[in-house]
Amino acid sequence: MSCAQVTDPRAHNDEEKEPDDGRDHAFHHEALSHFSWKCAATKIDVMPAEAKTRGRAMIKDEDLDDKHANSLRGGKRPRTTLSPTIVLRDGKPFLALSSPGGDTQDQQALQVFLNVAVFGMRAQEAIEAPRFNSYAYRESFRDHAYVGGALQLESRIEASVAEGLARLGHQVAVIGPFMMNTGTVLAGVDPEHGSVFGAADVRRQRFVTGW
Repeated sequence: MSCAQVTDPRAHNDEEKEPDDGRDHAFHHEALSHFSWKCAATKIDVMPAEAKTRGRAMIKDEDLDDKHANSLRGGKRPRTTLSPTIVLRDGKPFLALSSPGGDTQDQQALQVFLNVAVFGMRAQEAIEAPRFNSYAYRESFRDHAYVGGALQLESRIEASVAEGLARLGHQVAVIGPFMMNTGTVLAGVDPEHGSVFGAADVRRQRFVTGW
């Protein structure tokens, strides 16, 4: 069985069968909020790229190519975009953080972590600081698109920086001041006082509470 996550607010419950071509394909699409899962089960092999339907992710030709780094093959270690992170300082808990955002989660968590650990920002300041996203990779979702050199910047990053990156060959897209597709949250322990602190991202209306 092969399952792929898709994001489609139009998703609804249905079941379709492909024409009989010697493989036994069955598709079941189930809505969970605005997330849904598509599973393709076959008796012989996985679905070819041509067997794609509206609002669903697809398996492309390179997924079935044994020479491709991301080919589908039994026994391989799966890759996931989920990246909950725990940071220790001097062997003791210091930060716990994570972010939604699909393939960009690692980038978002890393930027927040560096803002705290390297640039000395307080937790909320670190989360609200301007962000960037590189899209120079093959997407895990939808049609697994690849856009080499694509770079997204929030508009609070100085225009001169965007212009300089464009001159270096990056495909720069400037978005709104807090429009990065992320919603980082963190909790931490002050190493000096032992007090617990937290911070949350305004980009997805996150908030933090304590009691």
